Order: sequence, then C-alpha cells, then structure tokens
Amino acid sequence: MEALRRQLANVTQREKQARDLSQSLRQQLLKRPVVSIKTELNARVKNENQQKRIQQLELDLDEARGQLQRQQTLLEAKRTRSANEVQLWEKQKRYQQQAEKTKARLEETELALDKTRALLQGARTTIARLEKDKQVLESKLGRNGGPTSNSSAGNNLKCCRTPSCPNLQHVGVSKFAPSPSESPETYTGPSSECSSPAHHHGQIFDQSQVELVEALKSRIELQQRKIIAMELEGRGSNALTTELEKLQERSQAIEAQNIRLEARNLQLQLDSDLLRQGDSSDRLQKRIKHLEDYIIALKEEMARNESRRELCKCSGLKVNTNQGQSAEQTILSLRNLVEKLRSENKFLKDGRRSTESRSSTDSAPPEATRLQQQHAEALEKISALQQELQKRTKCSQCGGRSKDAANEELKFIKEQLLKKTQLLQKAKVLLTRAAAKEKVLREQLALWKRKCSELQNVPVIDEISE
Repeated sequence: MEALRRQLANVTQREKQARDLSQSLRQQLLKRPVVSIKTELNARVKNENQQKRIQQLELDLDEARGQLQRQQTLLEAKRTRSANEVQLWEKQKRYQQQAEKTKARLEETELALDKTRALLQGARTTIARLEKDKQVLESKLGRNGGPTSNSSAGNNLKCCRTPSCPNLQHVGVSKFAPSPSESPETYTGPSSECSSPAHHHGQIFDQSQVELVEALKSRIELQQRKIIAMELEGRGSNALTTELEKLQERSQAIEAQNIRLEARNLQLQLDSDLLRQGDSSDRLQKRIKHLEDYIIALKEEMARNESRRELCKCSGLKVNTNQGQSAEQTILSLRNLVEKLRSENKFLKDGRRSTESRSSTDSAPPEATRLQQQHAEALEKISALQQELQKRTKCSQCGGRSKDAANEELKFIKEQLLKKTQLLQKAKVLLTRAAAKEKVLREQLALWKRKCSELQNVPVIDEISE
C-alpha cells in the first residue's frame, strides 16, 4: 500500500509538471509568429514521445492494479486463516469443558459405585444374618411343635381379629407399637369374649411364627435376586444407576421390616419362655390377647405399606418420603422391646419366681445372659438406624447444595455467552470498516482512471524527467 501511495504521488507530480509545461508551450506557440518545417518535425517528435509516456503510465497503472489485487487476496487469506484459528480455539475450549465435565461425572460415578459396593456388602451381611436367624427359627419351630401346641384351638385369634374388639382399636390408636406403660404384665382387656382358656395359645403362636418365617424367606429370596441383578449390571448407564438407587431404597425398607420382624420374634420368644415357666391363667390370657392384637395390627401395617409401594411402582413415583417414617417406627418398636427386656431382666433378677421347680431355676441364668445379648444387639440396631436418619437429613441438604452449583454453572455460561456476543459485535464493526476502506480505494481507482483518460489528450514534451 505504501509503494502504491508513492507511485500515486509521483504520477500526480508528473501530471502537474506536464500541465505546467503544456501551458507554457501553448503560450510560446501563441507568441511565435510563423511555424517552420523544423518546428513541425519537433512537434511530431514531441507527440510521439508524449504517446510513449502515456503508454508507460498506463503500464504503471496496470501494475498498481495488480499489486492492489494481490494485497486484497493476501488480506482475504489472512482473514480466513484468522477465522479458522478462532474456530479451532473455540473447539479446543469446548473439548476442554467437555473433558472437565466428563471427569466430574467420572468422579461422581466412582463415588456412587463405592456406595453401591458398600451397600451390597451390607446387604450380603444382612442376608447371612437373616439366614442364620431363619435356621434358628426353623430349629425352634421343630422343638416347639410338640403336644402342647396340638392341644390348643383358634377361638382367641378369632376373637381378637374382629373389628369390634376394643384391644384392636387400642392398638390402632397407638400406631401399632406398645408403649412402656402398656407392657404385657400391666395390660388389661375389658372384653368378656377374649377371656378364653390359656391352652388355645400354642396353636396361634405356632401359626404366627410359621407366617413370619415364610415372610422372612420370601424377603430373603427377593433380596438375593436383586443383589445378583445389581452385581451383573453394577457398572451401567444413568438408567441403571437410578434403578440401583431404587433397589437400595427398597432393600433399606426391607431391612427395617426385618428388624421389626426380629423384634416381634424376640417378643414372642420371651412370651413363650415365660408361659413355659408357669404363671397364673389370668395373667397369661391378658398377655396372649395383647400380643395377638399387636401382631394383627403390625400385619395390617405391613399390608398397607406394601399396597402403597405397589401403587408408587405403578405410577412411577419414588418412595423416599415413607423411609423416614418406617425408620422412626422401627426405632420406636425397638425401644419398646428394649424396655420390655429390661423389665424382664429385673423380674428375673429379683427372683419373684421362688415357687418354681429346679429345672426352671437352672434354666434362668442362661436365659438372662441371652436376653442381655439381645438387649445389646437391639441397642446397636437403634444407633445404626439413628445414624441412617441423620445421613438422610444430610442428603437433603446436599440436594440444595447441588442446586446452588447448577445455578453457578448457569451464571458462568451466561457470562461466556455475553463475552462471545461482544466479540462478534467487534468483528462486525471491523468488517464494516474494511468494507468502507474498500469503497474508498475503489473510488480512488476510478478517479485515477478518469485522470489517465484526460492525460491521453495532453501533448508530451522532451524536457519532462521521469
């Protein structure tokens, strides 16, 4: 561009000189009186020289045009190169962002995998423990299925399952969990129909225990199937992770139900042991009524929970809201069981049963140790359930934090969009400026063409220096 400007300046100077010379020559011609033959020859030579100069100037103009075109092509190539570089830079930035996001997702999936593995390990341990409990229950069923159970009838159960029974209403009001003040020792039932003989209890106890064992077996089989499915498809996509979460929630609910069933089983074992030791018939009848009402109410609660879960499965909703309530109910039942165990321990330590035989006195210390062990296990389970409740409350707070992180990400993306729009606006301004410059250059070229066409009619003189 600078060379072209210099050439243009030289051409303008030559034009000025040529005009001045032409004016001076015209004045000289006007002043001369007669034109001789020599002057005509000189004029012809001068005209030829002038034409040669004009041709040379046209050649210079063509060269200048070629240089302009070359510079324009170079500028366009630079623009395309810069645009390609900008696109590559944007692609690299996008790929970096995607890599960071994938890394974060990888870390999250690894954490979820660790959690699922821990839950699987816990489920396996619970299954092993439940299998042991099942074997113990089966052995106890084999021992208890003697002549004492065959001599009983089902009038008492029929009585306590009727909806008009006041004991069942009392249990429904108290949310299916006996309070410490309503222990089997202090419970009294006002109905006259429920005061049936004590020899009916054996068959009812055996039936309820068989039902509990069958329920435990079905739960264990369900858990084993789900654990196998989770092991096969543990490392899956987002859909599989959601299914794993649902299965984990279900397994937690099943564990809570298993704990309740264990608590009931312990209660029934304690009641059966106390019944074997021999007690007054009125007290035994009251305890039997109370336990039957408690078992029926708990069965109704289990049926309601199962129907709710099936409805939630059909509608595609989550069952997260019921987990806290079930955990609280299990904790309450376990606390009541612990209080009952304490009262039984006190009762055994005080030695109220002085009139019993030697066999009953010999079997009391091992029963006390067993009850103490069960008491310690129940306390451990209560602490574990309380920790689970605290974790779930913390998880709800973590959900709020994840929302804050998503809002921050949205803000960052909006800022990037604003920056890119500003860059685009600047590029548009630069393009408009370049277009204006091109317009100006084209106008200048048209001007030079006009001047060259005017110069073709001007005569050239020998004294003009190039």
